[in-house]
Amino acid sequence: MAQYMKAWAFAVFTVLVLLLPGTVEAQQDTESIFEPGWAHEVHYGSLIGSSDSEIQAGASLQYIGTYRIKRYLGVGGGVGAQSYQFNSGYSYFPFWAVCKLYDPSQTGVQPYLQFAAGYGAALNRRDEETLLVDATGGFNAHGAIGLEVPIRQELGLLLSLGYQFQSAQSTFDHFGWWWGDRQTTQEWKFRRIQLQIGVKF
Repeated sequence: MAQYMKAWAFAVFTVLVLLLPGTVEAQQDTESIFEPGWAHEVHYGSLIGSSDSEIQAGASLQYIGTYRIKRYLGVGGGVGAQSYQFNSGYSYFPFWAVCKLYDPSQTGVQPYLQFAAGYGAALNRRDEETLLVDATGGFNAHGAIGLEVPIRQELGLLLSLGYQFQSAQSTFDHFGWWWGDRQTTQEWKFRRIQLQIGVKF
């Protein structure tokens, strides 16, 4: 029995020694296939959160371009349009620096993490219905976890779940017979759950 076990262990060791160089060579060949390059993404999504104990829904549209410098890393920038409440003046035009992380061991459907930070400029400067007289943007950032689903060569479907933040200020006119006309400034901290679908090309 002991001799049999020794023979079995020697056989397994021999096979591993013979296969190891081929495995390393195959891994090196796979890594050599990777070529740095640009990737373009267009995302459409919903922005869901709460304000004054009420559920608020908005929408977002964004373009992101990243240069994949490593199998696991892409960097770039993006622009977009975001509305944090439908039928309101809370809309912004963000532009970001973007970092995207991949799992280098995955092929086919590929998970990723995406981080972006920049500035969101206010789109609505004046609105007579809400007495908005001025609006300024502020820091804008989001993070997401998602999946890239290949459709065909250089074309993929993107699905992601993330978190969106935007700081801003709005100035409103107020009219009153007792205190007269005056203006007030409101600071906003929008925090939203972001669900997105997009295409990569």
